[in-house]
Amino acid sequence: MRFLDYAMSKLRFMPDFSVESIQTNGKMIMFHPEFLINQYKTSRALCNRTQLHILLHCIFRHPFNCVHKRPEVWDLASDIAIEYILDDMETKSIDYNKELPKKQSIYNIFSNLKYKNAQSIYYFLIENPAILAEIMDDAHLFKLDEHKIWHRISKSPGEEQKKTDAANEDDNLSDEEDDGENILNPQEPEMHYEFRDEEDEEELPQQAPDEQMIEEFLSQSEREELEKEWQEISEKMELEIESFSREIGEETRELMQNIELANRKKYDYRQFLRKFASLQEENILNPEEFDYIYYTFGLNLYKKMPLIEPLEYRESEKIREFVVAIDTSGSCSTGLIQKFLEYTYSILSSTDVFSSKVNIHIIQCDADIKKDDKVTNAQEMEELLEEFSAFGNGGTDFRPVFRYVDELIAAQEFHNLRGLIYFTDGYGVFPEVPAAKYDTAFVFVSEDGKNIAVPPWAIKIILSQEEILSF
Repeated sequence: MRFLDYAMSKLRFMPDFSVESIQTNGKMIMFHPEFLINQYKTSRALCNRTQLHILLHCIFRHPFNCVHKRPEVWDLASDIAIEYILDDMETKSIDYNKELPKKQSIYNIFSNLKYKNAQSIYYFLIENPAILAEIMDDAHLFKLDEHKIWHRISKSPGEEQKKTDAANEDDNLSDEEDDGENILNPQEPEMHYEFRDEEDEEELPQQAPDEQMIEEFLSQSEREELEKEWQEISEKMELEIESFSREIGEETRELMQNIELANRKKYDYRQFLRKFASLQEENILNPEEFDYIYYTFGLNLYKKMPLIEPLEYRESEKIREFVVAIDTSGSCSTGLIQKFLEYTYSILSSTDVFSSKVNIHIIQCDADIKKDDKVTNAQEMEELLEEFSAFGNGGTDFRPVFRYVDELIAAQEFHNLRGLIYFTDGYGVFPEVPAAKYDTAFVFVSEDGKNIAVPPWAIKIILSQEEILSF
């Protein structure tokens, strides 16, 4: 596995008696020496497998992607995803398949998932609590390392800093209430002496020299830098696997597929929405085109009488007319559709491109038009999101929406329609003739969208469930 050498060199090893078994924070691997010795006695291949298990967690950035996720479910999904890859490898150096038939029966539960990565498994388990409860009983089959530190380094450092500051403040108050001896000698630490027998020394907890460094939370900048570093390692590893694919053979097929998925470039959906903005005039002061020379000259010449006033209008890029088509066939869940609408609206409302008066049509369609909701302002949009319900449960056909929008344009419902976004997660029948008067984008919410060929006149965007559900 020569493609792993660069990745393995990035993790340092450190014994730590405070750790129950073994764990990583993306910078080093901390292990309890007794655990490692016992593991080595069990099987040398198990030691290799554990190291590779931890390494793949970092390569797929599992420690950094657990924000806004249920810890116990994310830990289980990450371990299942990694063990599925390792069990697919026919390599003697990591061959330790304890209770493989039982593990295989659990893998079969996810057979309908196109990609067995941590994200796909996580959302599958979240949507199927009965299956989650059943698999939780066998979580030990996939667990080779601890993940507690993942959720510590993913917490907001601001919150932890507040707790630290509050604790320090309490300490300062308690110091002021100490006796006079401490006040007179504030810099002299109070010494405590304890005498123990030799037999008691064995009971003392042993502390690693760098334990304080482990306990500290990584700052946001450090976490982002570390995640970026592992992404670069993962991309380099993907390139090397492709270069040596003939020598490696089929044993890394699942690994290669998951690395390609993890390294897929994400679309900037926020920047993409700006493409549908158009120039329009606003009744607002325009300081950018205000001429201060004539203004001050008039004040000096005519005394309190400026020659020119600031412009009370300006032209700016605004999204005013827009169409969001929703695939309400059986493959799309109502919760995911609503989250997508909320996600899109949150992006638009948080930028300066969303007009105060809009003409947005949210069209629900499966194989036919089911419902058309017209929104003219932010309040109507918020009310729609609160009371949203999906209509339709049939097949998928994209053509009725385009015919319906053409009818709206002919009826002068739209005057300057710039774009249509079609949200779907399945296959459908595309129109043969492109929409000439507006741009079209198909937004796929599943990884299956990679294999769907949209017409050349349309834009294809793939968003993950994680991106939509955790905004």
